[in-house]
Amino acid sequence: MKRLLLIFMAALGVISLAAQAPQGSRLPRGTAADEGVDPVALARFVDTLMAVPRTDVHHLVVVRHGKVIAEVHPKPYHGRDRHTLFSVSKTFTALAVGLAIDDKLLKVDDRVVDFFPDKVTPASRKALARMTVEDLLTMHSGIKPDWQLRDTVSDWARCWLAKDVDSSAPFQYDSMCSFILSAIVQRVTGRTMLELLKERIFEPMGITRAEWEQSPDGVNTGGWGLRLTAESQAKIGLLLLGHGRWQGQQLVSERWVNAMMSKHISTKNDSKQAKKNDPGYGYQLWLCREPGAVRAAGALGQYIVVVPGHDLVVVINSTSHNGDKMLAAIWDILVPGVKDKALPADESANFALQTALHNAHQNEIAPVAGLPKSPEKWGKSGVINLTLGANEFAWRSLELRRQRGAGFPEITMTLNNDASLRFSCGHGGWLSDRRPGAAYPFPPYSIGARNRMEGLTPDFAPWNSYGWTSGHVVEIDQQWTTWYSARHLTIDLKAKTVTVTHNYAPTKRHVIPITKITTHK
Repeated sequence: MKRLLLIFMAALGVISLAAQAPQGSRLPRGTAADEGVDPVALARFVDTLMAVPRTDVHHLVVVRHGKVIAEVHPKPYHGRDRHTLFSVSKTFTALAVGLAIDDKLLKVDDRVVDFFPDKVTPASRKALARMTVEDLLTMHSGIKPDWQLRDTVSDWARCWLAKDVDSSAPFQYDSMCSFILSAIVQRVTGRTMLELLKERIFEPMGITRAEWEQSPDGVNTGGWGLRLTAESQAKIGLLLLGHGRWQGQQLVSERWVNAMMSKHISTKNDSKQAKKNDPGYGYQLWLCREPGAVRAAGALGQYIVVVPGHDLVVVINSTSHNGDKMLAAIWDILVPGVKDKALPADESANFALQTALHNAHQNEIAPVAGLPKSPEKWGKSGVINLTLGANEFAWRSLELRRQRGAGFPEITMTLNNDASLRFSCGHGGWLSDRRPGAAYPFPPYSIGARNRMEGLTPDFAPWNSYGWTSGHVVEIDQQWTTWYSARHLTIDLKAKTVTVTHNYAPTKRHVIPITKITTHK
């Protein structure tokens, strides 16, 4: 019986991998044991990752010897979904810089000020005289980070280059360093970084559907904003692992990739990095505690971890407030299970791994618990319309509409500009539709930059779940699976409030007053 169950679970795992992987140029698939990874260790790693507190894992891809040996996309996420990468984007910026250097359009010791004669004053020109491209690559610009700059002005480069420079300052992590690199690449090549990467790296690697946010003046944001599938991210990990070589073709020079993955500056002055005991920073890459290993890292748990000593790549996309625990699981659980040669077949070990992968895939992000309709008077209404007071989201009203024999699976949100957005909600699960008007033009975002989302396709239809948690309270969850964010609404018809929270700032509550409630049969 156990053998039959094992065969079924193994088949389910293969089917799941095939179904979840995005179409197009796919990475080959393999088994953990054949690629020298202990299935039990890999199972423990998957189980541990899924259990990290204050974390929703969206995508996991583990690659050994160039083959995907584990892949997880918990419901309602899917392998075809593009995820925003936050600061993982910086590593792609370094690759674009490398292409310009390979083409002899740029050198690491070039002065930054020389690329922006139209953006600097005589005074700032003198202050910037010692800042080089390498200083930007290593977060050693000497300019104190200003994380609100992009939110308040339209000409980011001019404003940033006008700031005070302290050339003696140590490592200071700053996304604007990466943006300035993006602007430099665009000036020397005549193309955006995304255009350059698509032609020289993405297309040869079969990476499609890449998008990158842009600044108000049309420059890819550099330090954040790239949007890719998890498998595409894994391919870039393999490109780094191969020293810039992909299927026999040198896409970016080996010398440059080796420079990216080498230590150039200490991060010990940074209190966060000192606590993590990071061994240093390369060119837009973090060095890891495993010698030779590096990671591209983005806010809220986005990672491409490259471990050359074990021919291993791990990609994680999530919304997490505990990223260190996810990284620790790689080093403490997964890496010790990586061996030098293929492992013998072991039914119980394979069963443990298939069970972990199956459970992780089925372990959907929990939908709202509760009843399908209110047991009180509200349950007799076909439509509940809520007029809202002033709020930062520019919502004017919410309408809850019940379908025959069901609860309130359809919500219409009307904005102050008269636009209407409709969402279909599942009960006890997730539901989404892509009717006209269903796709939200932009999802909730933790970055408030000017022109945010510019350059991205507005395909952000959320998956929704609802439930009545009391006779007068209905709760609604929305997951933007083609992004990263989630929103929770608690509608209290007795208190006449709508309370809104987001997964990237769960302790911040937005309370919107309900000024009028009308119901219809």
